[in-house]
Amino acid sequence: MPKDTHKKIALVTISLSGGGAERSTAFLSQILTGLGHTVHIICIRDGVSYPYKGTLFNLGADKREYDGLITKYKHLKRLKDYLHNEQFDLVIDSRSRSSALKEWVYTKYIYKAQKVLYMVRSARLETYFPVPDVLAKWFYGKRHFVGVSKSIAAKIKARYGFKHIHQVYNPIPTMTFGESNVSLPETYLLGYGRLVDDVKNFSLMISAFAKANLKLPLVIMGDGPDAKKLATLSKSLGINDKVIFIGHQSNPAPIVERALCTLLTSHYEGFPMVLVESLALGTPVISVDCDSGPKEIVENGINGMLVANYDEVALSTAIRTFVLDGELASSCKKNAQESVKHLAAEHIALDWKKILDSL
Repeated sequence: MPKDTHKKIALVTISLSGGGAERSTAFLSQILTGLGHTVHIICIRDGVSYPYKGTLFNLGADKREYDGLITKYKHLKRLKDYLHNEQFDLVIDSRSRSSALKEWVYTKYIYKAQKVLYMVRSARLETYFPVPDVLAKWFYGKRHFVGVSKSIAAKIKARYGFKHIHQVYNPIPTMTFGESNVSLPETYLLGYGRLVDDVKNFSLMISAFAKANLKLPLVIMGDGPDAKKLATLSKSLGINDKVIFIGHQSNPAPIVERALCTLLTSHYEGFPMVLVESLALGTPVISVDCDSGPKEIVENGINGMLVANYDEVALSTAIRTFVLDGELASSCKKNAQESVKHLAAEHIALDWKKILDSL
């Protein structure tokens, strides 16, 4: 009789709303469930908006921002007791993990008796490993890690020397279609994501777009704390009539699909789903070569254009070239969907199966 390789898995996440890491965790729950595993999703904070599959344990439902130490201890004990009582075969931790004190509590108390696999979803390793590095090595020495890009996996190995490092790309997410309420011009460039300039660097996008001096507009989709700053920048560059801010959209797929191309100008990424989603919808991309992900997605001149990060002139030249060279734009659009077929959920599921079968 063949050995049953199905596992009972706990996905520990900050929440199931708000960001790309949380969205990827929700989609991972669907993939693991599809592989036949029993999945529980444990949310540290309240917030559930992304579709998931499995049993939800919303630990954050009764958590408050200003809880005292005793309440926080009880909160953590509930998590430890839940993990113990459910007897999971594996915990997959998708939290950000920059606090040394918090990681000491998790690794030496909460996860002490658990088999844990840690997700690393950003090239900024300090988001997922506390400093100094010696503490990270002590906390996680023999644990397993999954980096969402080849670059991230290589950086973890080079910096910490851990032995059990795997790499699995984020899959193309399920995208829903419907009529968009937003009225937009027939042709436009698109930038989208959370408007946090210290991460996404929309300032570079707007400045390069201004320098490109084109007639068509740039649509920026998303919200965040720097929306007003970016609107002010557009006005100061004299292009406020060409930069259209449409805020967060609950149905973004039709807007992405209709764009001439999608721009990405981040300081750093993990494996940017903005690029993957756009290409999957048949929309070419122009991206800076930030760390990490774009160079593992964008084939320069094939499915879009890839330029050096922080080079405003090179980026503006790429934008202008793409818009004015109809043959290039048409060729990149034709190749877009084919270029990310390897990221379909069924292929990424097989990568996860190999890892889980080996644990």
